[in-house]
Amino acid sequence: MQKKKKRKRNLDFSSALYLGNWQLDDQSFGVKGLSTGKPLIMAEPLASQMMAERLAGMQGLGSGLLYPSTLHLFWDLFNFFSLYPIAVFVDENAYPIARWGMERGKLKGKIIQPFAHRDVNSLKKIIGKFYSSGIKPIVVADGFCPQCGKASPLHSYLEIIQPLNGLLIIDDTQGIGILGRRPTSGNPYGYGGGGTLPWLGIQNENVLAGSSLAKAFGIPMAILGGSLKLISHIKRQSLMRVHCSPPSLLTVEGARQIFSLNKKEGDRRRSQLLKRVYLFQSGLKKHGIRTTRSFFPVQSLKGMNGSLIQAIFEKLKQEGIQCFLTRNHVFHPEITFIIRSDHSLEEVEELANLIVKIINKIDSSGIFSYKWVKNTGYEYFQ
Repeated sequence: MQKKKKRKRNLDFSSALYLGNWQLDDQSFGVKGLSTGKPLIMAEPLASQMMAERLAGMQGLGSGLLYPSTLHLFWDLFNFFSLYPIAVFVDENAYPIARWGMERGKLKGKIIQPFAHRDVNSLKKIIGKFYSSGIKPIVVADGFCPQCGKASPLHSYLEIIQPLNGLLIIDDTQGIGILGRRPTSGNPYGYGGGGTLPWLGIQNENVLAGSSLAKAFGIPMAILGGSLKLISHIKRQSLMRVHCSPPSLLTVEGARQIFSLNKKEGDRRRSQLLKRVYLFQSGLKKHGIRTTRSFFPVQSLKGMNGSLIQAIFEKLKQEGIQCFLTRNHVFHPEITFIIRSDHSLEEVEELANLIVKIINKIDSSGIFSYKWVKNTGYEYFQ
């Protein structure tokens, strides 16, 4: 009797399109060319202006500017602030692109000081040490940290800097499209997908948010949102609007369609996503395998040593599973999976079952031994 051939899996848990692929109407992409051929300072298409205002409004912010990417955005933003007396205090684990923008200020002799990740007391201490009258303190942090599964304590940061006439700048690339207003225990994502600011109930003129739309919304473009007064000031002095090409008209049209689709079906997609995240977590938890303790779709295997992590990762690759080998904030290796709303429940369940099977097989081989720890899962030792 012929042996049945083993099915080759091809499951992708490495794409950051959290809400899946949005189906856009190709027939409506009736733009004449991809660019006006003019710098934005001379002529900004009405569609771009309208899209910037709509996206900023979704975040609860007064106005917005579009950029081709967050690299353009943060370079332009910190070039603007480098013209003024500032001191920048940055979360030590802030996403690198914001840091690259800060290099512009550093080259001009500005104070740039890190503080401990999501640590309010550390920020207080650092500001107390480097702040002086006449200097505007600027705090830079990610809105939401996928590795921690938590938002930055933005309310507390604002309480520290507002008496000093300071400013909070967040990179909300992770939050926008996933988090939104009025979160509850039953719906931790909230509604609307406006990002970390509405999720935390923050509306404040001392906040700027720079966000890529390339993850949840799948649009290669970035939005800078803030108060009407501050955005107008940045717009007048922006070098990017003089020397760089703007987002293509095709990209802006795609963003317009995604904005409309998000209103119609975004909350449904986020609800689907939440079910899949919980299914993945519960499928591993019942076998004592720890994951990121968060509803966020970026999930990592926790509490395992580096050798085991490497062995599991190699086995998953052999089985046709696309995922990441990453390091957490203390540089410990982890395997990270990105759950999407368009993963089927069967695919998520298959992934969880496969992880359990691989771990049990490795353990039974005698390469690793483990002890059971109540409510925390396995702890492995070589």
